Amino acid sequence: MERLWDEGQAAYAVEEFVHERAALLAGPGEALLVALPRPVHARQILIAILRPPGITRSEGRAAAPRDIAVPAVAARAAAAIRRRLLPRYVDALVALRGPALLHAYTATQHALDRWNDAVDLLFDDDGRLLNRRALDEQRARRDADAWSALETVLAHGPGAIHQAHTDLAGLGLPAATASGLSHSLWILAGAISEGTHARDTWDKILAPLANAPRDPEQEARFAAGLLLRHAAGWPAMETFASHYPALTAIESIKQTLTAGNPRSTAAGARRNAAPSTGTGTGTGRRTGPASLASQEPPRHRS
Repeated sequence: MERLWDEGQAAYAVEEFVHERAALLAGPGEALLVALPRPVHARQILIAILRPPGITRSEGRAAAPRDIAVPAVAARAAAAIRRRLLPRYVDALVALRGPALLHAYTATQHALDRWNDAVDLLFDDDGRLLNRRALDEQRARRDADAWSALETVLAHGPGAIHQAHTDLAGLGLPAATASGLSHSLWILAGAISEGTHARDTWDKILAPLANAPRDPEQEARFAAGLLLRHAAGWPAMETFASHYPALTAIESIKQTLTAGNPRSTAAGARRNAAPSTGTGTGTGRRTGPASLASQEPPRHRS
């Protein structure tokens, strides 16, 4: 109920009726759709989309793709979803992914700042650790905060990187600048690939624990698994945060050129450049676009 993006027909149906049947469907990209019988209409199904990570109810309400009622016939239902619902979903994602990614980046930087401050306090002047337990607690907090941001990045990052490649191809930037930005986009795509691998791997490990009868031992195992999952996601999110300024730099240049010469920018934006994939490493430093060309190529983490 809380994850339903639109607060319309499906929300009403979930709240007011008991449903013996419902289904969770995988849509394009990270989209998740809910299908359930439409009350009082035996031959129709309600289709709703779950709100993506990083978009709050208040932020997403105005842009929410409205639930639709479709015939209870698979082929006709699929056609209606493609025609009536998914285009609205894509439009909503485009409108909201910029603020969502900015929030994820800011949250990660805050987590990193808190971690650095904690490390300064937990080591003496000779580099000796003063409190191992406190250090582990601070690391776990950092990783958990970054995992929440990573979920947002996995939902919105691929589309943003793809659009940035498309825009970059039409901006006509000097070769060195374009190469540096393109390299950062490649590292960003690698961070998303690494984060997706961590999420999918740990989902498989944690699912049996989450669905098993709860007892103190199972609770402890599940909590330990969450800590390890969050730790596995930290390198990917750190890398993404290190190179995120490339996305904002491309968008800023695009807006500047659009204001000065909208025709040439519009023509460039029509070119299509698919995002690269690779695996990147992050330094934890706040990296601006001016220094991106000098970044080392990414290395695969085993």
